[in-house]
Amino acid sequence: MPRNFAAVMNTPTLRKFEKTGLELKDLFEDKNFMFNHWIAKNSNANLSLGIELKEAEAIFKRVKDQASLIDPTLNQHADAQTKRMVHALEGIEQKMMRAEKRKQADKLQQAESVKDFLFPNGHPQERTDNFLNFYQQDQHFIEKLIQSFDPFDFRFNVLSSS
Repeated sequence: MPRNFAAVMNTPTLRKFEKTGLELKDLFEDKNFMFNHWIAKNSNANLSLGIELKEAEAIFKRVKDQASLIDPTLNQHADAQTKRMVHALEGIEQKMMRAEKRKQADKLQQAESVKDFLFPNGHPQERTDNFLNFYQQDQHFIEKLIQSFDPFDFRFNVLSSS
């Protein structure tokens, strides 16, 4: 039978976690994905240029159609210009995301701190930290673990220590 899995979140880390507005499932994602997801969810600005990209592609398609009526050899040039425009808009979108990350650096730093506490060096906390670290801070730690675990529940548990 597999054993239970858990990470322990101390009080300062729990406070940071609550301030960020993250969900527990977000902490299991790659940091960059987690940051992008958090920014997309919490930013007041629209950071996606998807609509603008579709509009620009539609314009370039009409231009390509018009140019091909004049000279079919212009198709390649029109396609190249479309790719150049798509690349430019994607670059702008990336720069907007980086700028928003700079504006939200404090919250992202808190999120990173929580992630690093639960996954030191990118590995689950249970692989690097010894339970004695938590036991020294809370003499009832083992009893709390016994109360928290269900041997038939194989989900990852996040426990708070106080």
